[in-house]
Amino acid sequence: MIREARNETGKLSVAENDVALKTTVVDEDQRGTTLSRISRSKPEQPKRELPALGWLKRVKWIPGARADEYDFINNPIEKCKVEDNRRVTLLVLVKSATYQTDLRDKIRNTYVIGITKYNVSVKVVFNLGYPENEKEQAKINEEARLHGDILQADYVEHYYNLTKKFVMGLKWAVKFCGSEFVMSTDDDIMVDIVTLARDLRSVPLEERTNFVIGKQNGYPVERNERSKWYCPKELYPEDRYPPFPLGHGIILSHKVTQKLYEASRDLPPEIPFDDVYCGILLKALGIDIRDRVGWFKKLHPQKRPADYFILQLKTDTMKTAWEEFENKL
Repeated sequence: MIREARNETGKLSVAENDVALKTTVVDEDQRGTTLSRISRSKPEQPKRELPALGWLKRVKWIPGARADEYDFINNPIEKCKVEDNRRVTLLVLVKSATYQTDLRDKIRNTYVIGITKYNVSVKVVFNLGYPENEKEQAKINEEARLHGDILQADYVEHYYNLTKKFVMGLKWAVKFCGSEFVMSTDDDIMVDIVTLARDLRSVPLEERTNFVIGKQNGYPVERNERSKWYCPKELYPEDRYPPFPLGHGIILSHKVTQKLYEASRDLPPEIPFDDVYCGILLKALGIDIRDRVGWFKKLHPQKRPADYFILQLKTDTMKTAWEEFENKL
């Protein structure tokens, strides 16, 4: 997430080469839509290396490498299946670092319970990379067995691998869920999941083709090498990013989810920031972003807080934030 003071969703230690785990391989479907606006001239696995600038001195990350070519090592394939074969209204992909067990448990004990309590059609999975020690992975495997909500792929868990986390989440949503809407959010966010699910369900079918809502920004590119958001001109020469939805809450229709996943294969990430990358893909596809807060205020003019989210929480404030939402349902 760009320029937001928040708990990081990945370790800031030096990332090693991606873990070469080959387990269950997910079959690739043939791509559907042809994206005429996106160049197909790049090789799928570029070998290009850039000078060691800024964070590239510390992180082994290759710009322009496809972000979807990883295996799912924990795959909750039963998560989106429902008895009556109806489509799930909303799939929530919670970006979480492997070590943030406490935050995941708080989410399970707040808005995940609310999903059942208020009978809304929502499924939640936690979107993880692979830790750098096997003891931590063993804990993740047990958590996956216990809760059935861990989505994990075999790239190294690291802040600068958020584009991989984002794209692998899109890939899973397209191939294993088919929900009407998909949301990517963080594990330190409290969500008014009941109001959000009800509002999304009421969106007319004709409006869902290019439906994207989020808190829109278009920040200047950070050129300070000491910043974790630093991006050298060699990677992104323009002075400002295109409009992008901040990564704490990106809400997409199923059709846009599929379009973004397909576009990511033709236009792999040149920068490691998932929300900016989402904005780059949306621009290439010609899809505009609806302002989330404005949309909420239009639907709920009297409601406070005037948003579906309370941001940047710690484990000891998650329950209070959920109760604040619940008391106003």
